[in-house]
Amino acid sequence: MPEELRHIPCAAKTRAGTPCKRTDINSNGRCKYHGGHSTGAITAEGKARQLEGYRRWQREKGA
Repeated sequence: MPEELRHIPCAAKTRAGTPCKRTDINSNGRCKYHGGHSTGAITAEGKARQLEGYRRWQREKGA
């Protein structure tokens, strides 16, 4: 991130309707709260890998 852009606020609209005031923005121009979330796996292979990882996590958590 260029130095001259480091103190620019996020400015995304909050639920209250006011602009976000966070200044620690990412390279996409938004803060960690308003940068957008992953939509998850799209392909069948990706969904299977995600499900396998979740099941592995459940087994480890229960042990």
